[in-house]
Amino acid sequence: MEETLKQDIQKAIEHSGFPLENYVDVILRKHGWQTITNRHYIDDVKGVERELDILAYKVYKDDNERIEYITSLIISCKKSEVNKWCFLTRDANLNDANTDWTPFHYCTNDKVLDYMTKNHRAIITDRYLNHRAIKHLYKFNERVFAYQVLSECVVSKGKGKDKKEEKHWEITKNEPLHDSIITSIKALDMEKRSRIEQHIGRPYNRYYTFHILSIYDGDMVKSHLDDKGDIESEEITHINYLNRHIVNKVDDFYIVNFIHKDILNYRLQLFDYLHDENTRTLPLLIKTFYENIFYDDKKVQIKWGIFEDYILWKVKSILINDNVITPSDDVRLLYYYNKKEALLEIKIDTPYNTLTRELINHMNINKDLKDITNKALIKVFRYEGRFVFTDGLPF
Repeated sequence: MEETLKQDIQKAIEHSGFPLENYVDVILRKHGWQTITNRHYIDDVKGVERELDILAYKVYKDDNERIEYITSLIISCKKSEVNKWCFLTRDANLNDANTDWTPFHYCTNDKVLDYMTKNHRAIITDRYLNHRAIKHLYKFNERVFAYQVLSECVVSKGKGKDKKEEKHWEITKNEPLHDSIITSIKALDMEKRSRIEQHIGRPYNRYYTFHILSIYDGDMVKSHLDDKGDIESEEITHINYLNRHIVNKVDDFYIVNFIHKDILNYRLQLFDYLHDENTRTLPLLIKTFYENIFYDDKKVQIKWGIFEDYILWKVKSILINDNVITPSDDVRLLYYYNKKEALLEIKIDTPYNTLTRELINHMNINKDLKDITNKALIKVFRYEGRFVFTDGLPF
C-alpha cells in the first residue's frame, strides 16, 4: 500500500469517532467491565435503525440466592474538533414534587426483587446517596434545563487594509448532543424490555440495573443563569443531566452522565463503586423481604402458591384417606398470622367445610405432615416459627 494512502486512511480514521470508541472500550476493560460494541436496535417511534456505541456490564453471581446481579452501562461516544457542548443550568429545586431526583432503571425475572424494588426502592437509592463516592452520580445542586451546540465562526469587518477577522461562537445544530441523549435512553428502554425474555428458564434469575454515560471528546461548557438572569459560564469536564422523557409510551425520568474523555478513567471509578454497592444492597432487599413476611399479605401472596405445591398433596392424601374429600375435590390453603401469639394458622378450606375437631387434631400431630410443612415454610418463607392447622371456617 502506498505511504500517502496509508497516511490518508490514518487521518480519516483519526477524525472519525472510532478512536474514541476504542479508547473508551480499553478503559472499560481495564476496570473489569465486559463490553459489547456497535449494538443495533429499531427506534420504537421512527422505525429506523439506531446504533448504541458501547454496552458495558459487570456480573455478580450469588450462588446462595441463585441470582445474577448485572450492572449495565449504556454508553454513547461523540467527538468534535470544532464544536463546544454548552449546558444551561439554574439552581435545582430539590423540593419539586414533580421531579424524581433518583430515577432507578432495572429489570428482573425475580418476583421478590421486583416487588421490593417497586415498593421499597429507597433502600437502594438511600444507600447510593449515603455513599461517599456514588452520591456524586445523583448530585444536583443545579439542574440542566437546556443544551446547545456552539460552533466557532469567523466574521470579517471593515474593508481594505482595515479589514479584520473576528472569531465568535454561535449556536449551531443540536443533533449530535441531542442524539447522544435520545439514542441512549431508547437503548436503555430496549434493553429493559428484552433482557428478561432471553433468560426465561435459566437456572439463575437475573437482576439488571442500567445507567447512561455520554462520553465526549471535545470542549464542554456550563452556563448558569441566576434568578436575576445573569449568566456565568465556565468550562467543565462532567455534568449530570436529568429530565423526563416518554419512551415506548412510558413517562419516566432519566439521568445522563456527560463525561469528558480525559476524566473517564477517574469518573468510571464511581460506577465501579456502584456495582460493588449493588452486590451488597440488592441481596439486602431479599433479606428484608423475608423479615416478618407474614405481616405483609402482598409478600405472602408472591410465594403462597409455591408453598401450596409443597404440602397440598400431603394434606389432600390425608383427607382422601379419611373419606373427607374425593380426589377430584378442590382444596385450598389459607393463612392467618396471630401476631400476639407469634403463631401461623394454616387454614384448610374444603368444598364441604366438613373438617372435624378430631381430624384437625390428627393433622396437627401427623409427623410426616408437620415435617413437610416445616421444611416448606423454611424453604419458601424462611419462617422457622410456630404453625398450626385449622379448619378454615371464618367463625
